[in-house]
Amino acid sequence: MDRGYYDKNQGKGGKYPNDYDNHHHKKNKYPHNNDNDNDEGYEEDMINGFRVRRRKFKVQHVVGENTNQVALRSVVIFPVEVRKIMDVTAEVRDLQATPLDDKVIVEGLFHKQVAWVANVSAEVGDIAYLEDAVYDLPVDERFTTFVDLPGVTPDSVIDVDARVEFVDHTDIPDAATNGDEWQQTVILEVHVRATETMEVEVITDIVVPPGSGIKVVKDTITVEDVIGEAEKQVNIMANINLPAGVEAAKVKSADAEIRNITTEVLPNKVIVQGTLHKQVFYVDATTRQMFEFSIDEDFTTFVHLEGVDPRTDVTVNAVLEYVKFDLVTPTTATQSAIIKLVVRAVRTRKITVVTDVIGPGIDVVKEILKAEHVVADGKQQVAIENTNITFPRPARKVAKTDARVDINRSESKILPNKIVVSGSLHKQIFYVDVCTNGVFETSFDEPFTTFVDVKGAKPNMNVTYRKRVEHVDVTSQGPLPTVEDSCPPAVYVPENFRWKQTAIVEIKVKVTETRELNVVTDIIIDGKGKDLCPDDDFGKVRFHVIRQGDTLFKIAQQYGTTVDELMRLNPGINPNNLRVGQKIKVVCGIPGAKG
Repeated sequence: MDRGYYDKNQGKGGKYPNDYDNHHHKKNKYPHNNDNDNDEGYEEDMINGFRVRRRKFKVQHVVGENTNQVALRSVVIFPVEVRKIMDVTAEVRDLQATPLDDKVIVEGLFHKQVAWVANVSAEVGDIAYLEDAVYDLPVDERFTTFVDLPGVTPDSVIDVDARVEFVDHTDIPDAATNGDEWQQTVILEVHVRATETMEVEVITDIVVPPGSGIKVVKDTITVEDVIGEAEKQVNIMANINLPAGVEAAKVKSADAEIRNITTEVLPNKVIVQGTLHKQVFYVDATTRQMFEFSIDEDFTTFVHLEGVDPRTDVTVNAVLEYVKFDLVTPTTATQSAIIKLVVRAVRTRKITVVTDVIGPGIDVVKEILKAEHVVADGKQQVAIENTNITFPRPARKVAKTDARVDINRSESKILPNKIVVSGSLHKQIFYVDVCTNGVFETSFDEPFTTFVDVKGAKPNMNVTYRKRVEHVDVTSQGPLPTVEDSCPPAVYVPENFRWKQTAIVEIKVKVTETRELNVVTDIIIDGKGKDLCPDDDFGKVRFHVIRQGDTLFKIAQQYGTTVDELMRLNPGINPNNLRVGQKIKVVCGIPGAKG
């Protein structure tokens, strides 16, 4: 069978008018005009002669992460008796995660292609199978598992990754007569990480009058500020000409996946490019044998995301929601596919926050800020060379090579100032057979271990991995096989025709640690603090984030409303179980309200 070859205005503190009433709040906004993250988009108040700078940002912290092994056992039925299984290519697709309290439900698709040799000649289901011929059997198996993760909630953001650790097939003797049954055993490694995003307003600086004796205590933290997330649906419809020489009686199945996702970030826009890769299994119109071919279609789209710029770090999760491949004539087909893209943007910022204000007549309101502090990041290029590649058939040339990198999280480790990364390079090599001129495929997995220097890294910190194949090439190391020395009646000896593979893999790591800071969110000077309900906000509904020590009565007093009104605006709220970080609705100002 042909195993065919076819991702500020900078606030300077502003100058206030001489007749400014220090006992009245006046708020000024200073947009960003330089690279000082502390000065970006801050607001400034005057409270009793103190100049208070505030800034809103979104931060995320890791709730937890865990890795589970999943065992899948099932029976695979081949259409005719199998002499041997030559090769198995397997991967996990369409991963989806659903967070619950203290656990994450993970669903996915285990996809594999089994290359097998027929032991007999027979016709099954209008398909002719020939003894000694090599065929592909595509198998898809859905699975569901769960990963325990204390602290996770339905509001958590989940990142999920999976890789195939082990695949084995064992012949079942004396099995049913319809086909040949083999026992399949698969072990998957499923890794989940849960994060939560909190929007907070903190005080970044307080300018106190000279000689006041007030001490302002500050701390600096490097965080990933979440700019936003956006979705885009991409529809791909095309009329397709089958490869030259292919005439199909029918399409038996079509597999598709998204590959080679790349991004380019422009102001307020992210350009996403990728490849929709399809493998089509068809019945030849003349021989009634089953063959396959592959088709790659590139796509480009953009996602509008306010606030991003070329400095922004973006990640894309691409999900193939629907694909259909219909044969129109023996040589043409139509294809339709729907891809969902989820783009998430963050920017690493170093910010200074006020953690305490000490002095006479001073009181502060504090909140626990739990955030991922970025320790450092690093990258490493890995050269992977294999001079011992052989093909099961005599190869005239390599038509195409697809490659991906999998990280073995169980074996990867954090050491002081360095990350040891264990992984594997998976390759599918499509080559042209000397004897038949057909295109066949074989696959290889090559494990590797490398390390990335990351100053400040320590065991038990959090690590995020990114990986990509920068380059891969497969070349012959000597004379190519010929019809005379490798095709019947001659005997092909694979070891006499070795090929060399050279690949370059880039590994990027980011190390973070979860830090908790008691940050100042408001300052009260001689009983005067920030006005939570400016004049133009009276009667309007806004949101309040629950802080440590909050009660509905205290919140009602702050906003000039009542507990009954808060209960009405937030049906189902439990006044005896307010969660820190919980967001509730409030309305500013009810005449005569005292809480």
